[in-house]
Amino acid sequence: MDEDSVSPDKVPWNKGKIVGQKAPLKLKDIWAIRIRLQLGHSTRELALFALGLGLSAFQTPETYYHTMFWPQVIRGVGIMFCLLPPTRLALGGMDLSRVPDASGMFNLMRNLGGAIGLAFIDMVIYSRTSLHANEIVSKLTAGDVSTARFVGIPLDLFALQKA
Repeated sequence: MDEDSVSPDKVPWNKGKIVGQKAPLKLKDIWAIRIRLQLGHSTRELALFALGLGLSAFQTPETYYHTMFWPQVIRGVGIMFCLLPPTRLALGGMDLSRVPDASGMFNLMRNLGGAIGLAFIDMVIYSRTSLHANEIVSKLTAGDVSTARFVGIPLDLFALQKA
């Protein structure tokens, strides 16, 4: 495309604007979101999220699907409603013609942040697996019955192995 094909009366959308990554939220912005959640009477949403966390607090490795299902549903509904005020705060002052694109970008960035967070959590979990495995093996080798019970080894077989 040559220079003559660009219309001289069209002004680039980014002329005179800073383009690129936004600065991270300042502490006052974070507090503004928190205050907005409180002033927006979002106590129910925060309470739902807290209730879901509370119901998950006593889960053990023996916890199964039916025990985990409802706490996750409650927590998920609560967090969905908690995301509405920051979304309104991010998109509320925009020109209506720009909201669809901004909303898509906001959603993309939120999902990308979640994906990066999950990748980091996976990295931490998998890098620590060998540490935990070695500790379990050393306890089983030493004959620790509580560890055998914890990992699901039948105690009669464990007693035979020890003998």
